[in-house]
Amino acid sequence: MKKYKSKVGKTPFVIVAIIFACISIALIILQAWVSLAIIAVVIIFMAYSFRTTYYVIDGNNLFVRAGFIINITVQIDKIKKIVETHDYINDLNTATLSYDRLAIYSNRETVVISPEDKIEFINHLKQINPNIEVVLK
Repeated sequence: MKKYKSKVGKTPFVIVAIIFACISIALIILQAWVSLAIIAVVIIFMAYSFRTTYYVIDGNNLFVRAGFIINITVQIDKIKKIVETHDYINDLNTATLSYDRLAIYSNRETVVISPEDKIEFINHLKQINPNIEVVLK
């Protein structure tokens, strides 16, 4: 079993941090404490999601986890293709914290992930299923 952390993109993280900081400052000035508490809960939820977005290869299974929302298992022997992408893909099966992504196509579904070390991750999958087609840009 090997766990791979998700890569965290600096740009999206900084943009979100600036937005939440500005909103929080405005809410403090307005003394909108209930709204500030709601923002705090959202920030805690996002921090939890950042800490719990990862990918595990165990036997013939790839487990994709992202907070409470995404909990996907992909059979590695069913993976047909892995494509490197830097596009913003708005998909329910996107478990990424970066725009430096891999789209994994299997018989049943497509999952988009962003492991820190893409090459090691791909090589690990190909050790299990050498028939996976890999397209790197």
